Amino acid sequence: MVAGNAPAAAEQLTAAFSGGSLTGSVKFKVPTKTYSGGTLNGAVTYTVTQEKNVLATGTAQPGEGSHSQRNNSRRRTGTTRRKTQKNSAGKSKYTRCEQWVGYDEPLPAQNVKLEINNETGVANLTWDAPTSTVHNGYLGALSYDVVRYPDKVKVLTKGTDTHFTETLTKKGVVYYSYGVTVNNDKQVSQQKNSNGAILGDSVGLPYLEEFKTPAALNIFKNYRRK
Repeated sequence: MVAGNAPAAAEQLTAAFSGGSLTGSVKFKVPTKTYSGGTLNGAVTYTVTQEKNVLATGTAQPGEGSHSQRNNSRRRTGTTRRKTQKNSAGKSKYTRCEQWVGYDEPLPAQNVKLEINNETGVANLTWDAPTSTVHNGYLGALSYDVVRYPDKVKVLTKGTDTHFTETLTKKGVVYYSYGVTVNNDKQVSQQKNSNGAILGDSVGLPYLEEFKTPAALNIFKNYRRK
């Protein structure tokens, strides 16, 4: 229970962290009213916390704005900041705000498309860069890693273009696809896979396919008898 003469909840609580910086400020305004609606007199003691960590304490007068400079150098996470204040009558209710601090996880690449020229073996992979993050935090400059399947070979590390080209060698009939992950220096997105494409005209004989995985069907066409 909050005592009637205790301070009302803090007002205008905001956290400001620019770009991917882990250093920023927490701002708020001390109320001018008590919890019961009367006039708040005298200084109050305030406490700013992040989860269970006390970030700042101090005193301020009713109606005053205040701020606390914070360095979250050990965290790159979404944070909930809470502020409470008290006087001789007791503590106020908490006021809280939430913000992702530091680099956020990029959303996956979009429209990942693969084309393979069966004559030349040239594989052309394109994609669109994400424009946001998982928690609506800071995105930053982007680079890309690309893995080729089915051989699971990383063919590009921290490239900056949204396309990749390589020339493949025909080895019978192979169904290729690629996976793209997005990096922003601190975080990595989930992998986004392209469509698949076949390179090759025929398989060597004798040929045996035991269909041990669903992927074995990729080089075949299914026909339905009428």
